[in-house]
Amino acid sequence: MNDPSRVFNKSMTEKVVALKIRGGELMMVHRTLLTEDSRMFRYLIDELNYSELEMDDFSTEAVNLFIELLPIKEVKQIEHVMFRELHKLAVVFEVQWLKDDCRFWLHINICSIRRDTDKEFFLEECWYIFKKWKERDFLKNLIFCLSNEDNSPLISKYLSDIETLDTAQIDILLELGGNNAEIFLQNILDNLRKLTNLGSRVQHLLQKMNLALGFEQNEELYLEVFETISYLRNISVAELRLCHKLRSETMRSVYFRRKTMSQESTTLVYDKKSYNSLINSCREMGDIVTEMLNDKVTSMYVVVELLLLIFFFSTPEENETRLFVSTLECISTKKRIHKISRQFLEKLIAALKYSRLEKKEKLLVLLEEINSKEKLTTEYRDSVIVSCEWKQKPKEKPKPKKRSKVSKQTIDSSDSEQHRAYTFKHPTIQGTCSKKGKCGFILKINSSSDNSTIQLYREDSTESRLNYGSLNRHCHDIISASDMFWYFTETAKVADSEITVAGRWMWWKDWLGHIDEDDWVFCNDYVAYNVAGFLVTK
Repeated sequence: MNDPSRVFNKSMTEKVVALKIRGGELMMVHRTLLTEDSRMFRYLIDELNYSELEMDDFSTEAVNLFIELLPIKEVKQIEHVMFRELHKLAVVFEVQWLKDDCRFWLHINICSIRRDTDKEFFLEECWYIFKKWKERDFLKNLIFCLSNEDNSPLISKYLSDIETLDTAQIDILLELGGNNAEIFLQNILDNLRKLTNLGSRVQHLLQKMNLALGFEQNEELYLEVFETISYLRNISVAELRLCHKLRSETMRSVYFRRKTMSQESTTLVYDKKSYNSLINSCREMGDIVTEMLNDKVTSMYVVVELLLLIFFFSTPEENETRLFVSTLECISTKKRIHKISRQFLEKLIAALKYSRLEKKEKLLVLLEEINSKEKLTTEYRDSVIVSCEWKQKPKEKPKPKKRSKVSKQTIDSSDSEQHRAYTFKHPTIQGTCSKKGKCGFILKINSSSDNSTIQLYREDSTESRLNYGSLNRHCHDIISASDMFWYFTETAKVADSEITVAGRWMWWKDWLGHIDEDDWVFCNDYVAYNVAGFLVTK
């Protein structure tokens, strides 16, 4: 490595800047090298005329590397021990290319994490970026990449002294826990043995985790946790009340889950005639609430599609929409509602902005509000988007010969592909699956002149097993039709932009009526799969 103190113009008459680094060491660097790519250095050196800069937040090794990289303008590999300081130097002194390279390196390496030591390093760095600059994207990416991994050693290491953690760190560990509630119960028990009261962090974890899942996975451990709590020397009345409330809620959830699973017999994912009937019956937001209370609507995807219809015909008042959102949140605490993916909702919002109808404004406000509610929406965790993998993808969905006042075409009866394959590993399937083919499911299309349906095709007959084998899939018993929301996407070009829309009924033909029907091109079929209740985090 070159000595950075010599990286300056040979002409000693030109000005240099002294960098005072940790330990009081001075490093002389040519001013042009510092100011060329850094707005902050230009401000400090050229405008404020500083000839000496304090950089005592950084080690000599980090500043050496920083200065050495400035003329190269490229970073390929970064030692773990150097990443935080190098990235911080790039951010603090606004060297954009270096910041971009550091973050690209972080992103690429997050996607290839395998060892527990690497998991800890990248979790620490993503957490630091979040705490320092309030940027959560790297944490979300880390959680996404590790969501199907066994993170038990990492979780146990952090939870070994839970009271030292930030509550946001506990929330991250819950997301990394997947469906392994047992590891959290064991760590709660280990911590309780060192405490005399419940402790604020243990309280937070108990309130945030899916205790019903923990009960189902290890009832004995669950009961031991609450028995240990009851014997804590300094436990308060408020803490005892909280535990009683949590246990009551857990038992209700367990009862509801078992009742639902015992009654699960349907393979029906979508019925065009029934769905159109539901659309016709919901003309006001109050109708949606009624259908939710009657368990006819159990998905926020369906709620949003119904809102698209209601707002097309009339515009509810602002006080109605506020009450509606608060009612949705209330219902979501009492019933198992399929949260809508923010990815899906944001795509819909972006498309609606191209509408020329004035009434779109109030609808957009409502959808943005829904998008901000954690009880109603999810990033990706509770609603997994699974795309269809076609043997031969259809070129385009045929257009209806005659258009009705409101477009309700949802599935084409002339579609030649009757079996559609999806790859999906349910969170309850841990480790490597030993079954032949990919984990997933097949949806079977049944079409007639007056109706179209989509059904979950189970491996319960010779014919179905042959079909699964030919499509290189297998279906686990846990896969449920009632947890699926099927939809499709189309795109159209408007000027220099491409609009992507998604749904079951073609709402875009009405809200974006200025776009010619022939300009819409079919993209793919998707299933939003509801895994809420099978994950350790609520």
